[in-house]
Parts: sequence; C-alpha cells; structure tokens
Amino acid sequence: MKSKMIIILFVMIMLSISCRSTMFQPSRSIFAFDFEGQSYEIISTVIETNSGYNFLIQRENQQIVLRAIDNEQDGILDSLMIGNVTLEKANEIYMSGIQKANLKGGLKKQIHRRNYQITGYTVSYNLQTYHLLSGEIYNKFIIIDNRTNQHIVLLDMNADGVLDKIEKDNNDLMKYQGLYKNVIDSGIWDGKINKKDNMYLVNPQ
Repeated sequence: MKSKMIIILFVMIMLSISCRSTMFQPSRSIFAFDFEGQSYEIISTVIETNSGYNFLIQRENQQIVLRAIDNEQDGILDSLMIGNVTLEKANEIYMSGIQKANLKGGLKKQIHRRNYQITGYTVSYNLQTYHLLSGEIYNKFIIIDNRTNQHIVLLDMNADGVLDKIEKDNNDLMKYQGLYKNVIDSGIWDGKINKKDNMYLVNPQ
C-alpha cells in the first residue's frame, strides 16, 4: 500500500513538472540606438502567446528620463509615462529606432497571435484581442475594403461584444455593431473565439 502511494505521488509530481514546462515563458529583447546625438533603447517584451508591449527608454546617469509605451507592438507609442518631450516627438524617435532595428535585425517583427480573420471578395474583417500591461483586455475590430485598402478601426474596450469607440471613420458607431456581432458568432462557431467571464476573446493561434 505504501509503495503504491509513493508511485502515485511520483506520477503526480511528474505531471506537475510537465505542465509547468509547457507554460509560456515571457521573453525580452533590447535594441540600443542613437537619435540626434542621444542614446535610447527599445525594450520589447512578449508576455503571453506572442502578445506583449514595447518601451522606448532614455537614461541619464543610470536614471530613466524618458519612458513611453507601445501597448500593442504596432509601431506607435500610445502614452508617455516619463519625459519632457511630446508624444509626437517620442514617436519620431521610436520610429527611427524601429527602422534601425529592422535594418540590423535587432527586433523581431511581432505577428499578432490573437487574430481572427474573415476574408471576402470585396471586404475583409479582422478581430484582434489585446492584453495590456495594466491587465486590461480589449478587442480591435478592423473592416478592410479590399478594393481601396481603406481601413475602418473600431474598439470594444471591455471585450464584451459592444463597440465603444471608432478610430478611423466618420460614420455612426452603431452602424457596425451588427457586423461585429456576426464576426464574433462566426468565430465562436469556428472555435476561434471563446467567451470567458462575459468577454469575447480570440484564442491564441
């Protein structure tokens, strides 16, 4: 009986170790560059199945004097956390760093892994789920006119299936709510979108 208990305990321990070994491990890369005679860093962090964020950092005497964040790793800084420059200037510096990194292979291009896409003849739809550093989760819904490459970008800030904000278009937000629901329903049917805690989340690919 005692030997059986030891064997069972050993199996449980091995299963536990196996499960932990398959968990996603966060990774970080740093690219240093100069802009207008000053030194900067882009710190890129992947936190969960290839979703993550980038920081633009400047240091003086080991102290951080500039910190800005790109929440979505889409090449555009979203907010300035520390610093005396404007967000526009920070983005100019950031873009220069990204271009230099691309030339040197210093940063890997991030492919968004929580992306559900429906491609039609004239119109395509992309639904992407983002996990921010602050812990917030939201969905970005993109409508693409395949003939003109025009993009309409809408945000569901709570990932609850209700559109809250429109980024690129002058039309009424609710005009797109029905389309958004149809894409969510299609994703659920395809097994690519999951409802959890009243949120609609695109599954990692």
